[in-house]
Amino acid sequence: MSLDNISMIAQLFSSVATFAVAILLLRSLRLQHKDSVTSLGVGMTDSLTELLTVMIRDAEFSDLFLRGVESDGTLNKIETHRYNVFMNVYFLQIQEIWEYDSASTQSRLLAMAMMQTGPGVYSWFKKVGPILFKPEFVEYVENEIVAAIK
Repeated sequence: MSLDNISMIAQLFSSVATFAVAILLLRSLRLQHKDSVTSLGVGMTDSLTELLTVMIRDAEFSDLFLRGVESDGTLNKIETHRYNVFMNVYFLQIQEIWEYDSASTQSRLLAMAMMQTGPGVYSWFKKVGPILFKPEFVEYVENEIVAAIK
């Protein structure tokens, strides 16, 4: 066997090994991405839980939230602002969960739970949603969530 043949065989084996390493790295990156998305979803759920815990502990905010949800028009300017900030944060978290895993039922359950709390939530979302959220998310909420509870 000549030196050229040995060199070509060595290059062939080197190419096959490089290709195998590339496949292993690609699989590893996919697993890492999946783990990252899963932990991100858990982190966002923890943030929503923390938001709701604050509401439970703060009787003044609970009262404000219930009046906002009932949409009875009794919120003053500062209360309206606090209600809007809470709703913004809540739905932004749901939008992020939905963006990372739109096939998951987590975002659907969280949005459905909030939409069913009272008419003020839907009227708030209808007014603010198209301005604040991504059009695809607004369409998702309108088609999947609102349609399901009507």
